[in-house]
Amino acid sequence: MKKWLIGIGGFILLIVIVLAIFVKINIKDRHPGYELNIDKKAMNSVSSFKAGFAALPITPTIVDTWNDVNGNAKYREKDGDTYNDNNNNGKFDAFWIAGFSSERAANGVHDDVWARVAIVDDGNTKIALVSLDAIGFMHDDVVDIRKQIPDESGIDYVLISSTHTHESNDLLGIWGRPPFESGVNPEAMSYVKSQTLKAILEANNNMRPAKLAYAQDLTGAEDLVKDTREPQVKDSGIRLIQAIDTENGSTLGVIVGWANHPETLWSKN
Repeated sequence: MKKWLIGIGGFILLIVIVLAIFVKINIKDRHPGYELNIDKKAMNSVSSFKAGFAALPITPTIVDTWNDVNGNAKYREKDGDTYNDNNNNGKFDAFWIAGFSSERAANGVHDDVWARVAIVDDGNTKIALVSLDAIGFMHDDVVDIRKQIPDESGIDYVLISSTHTHESNDLLGIWGRPPFESGVNPEAMSYVKSQTLKAILEANNNMRPAKLAYAQDLTGAEDLVKDTREPQVKDSGIRLIQAIDTENGSTLGVIVGWANHPETLWSKN
């Protein structure tokens, strides 16, 4: 009896130690000493603007496909699902789709997902606004990109946001194969970061003298926005900032703000 209790206690202690090590590793600061000072003295007036835009795909290349036996859009070997080892490496190289539920392995590409960048410079501060077609993007990964931007770019601040689409690859690690497999593909994550950096630098190279025009439509898109839960709370307004080339009158790009979850294909995609 005593040996049995010692064995159980030792096993519990081992689990606690393993969990403690796991937690310590995962809460470790990946960017020790990193700080960002964006204290800029405001100007009394702005005489001119410059703006630049760029977009690059962040779509992974799907190599291995799979066969969904019961049509539930979830890769489960226990259900009889099988994969096609198209690169002949003996394992399923899955790209997990983020959102709704785990185990949604991509079977192909319907449309590209993008890193879109708008940079605005008022002569005092240059800000890069980045929108990723992703469900989310961790701050550590944002810092990875910020650190690679050369000082000579003159960019003071980079803000990276996500469209929160449920039809892009998992960049957070939540939607892999349960219970412990991360949904993040390291090569895909590296590609997202490199493409985002390239898009930022490309937008910076595309800077042109610009004037900014603002517009909004608060009701026209109301039928395109819904709330699936009670109470119904939604903001259907579309707000736009258009950057217009002051020399030739062409549209350089448009920054769109729309409080809509970009979702049309739903969970069975």
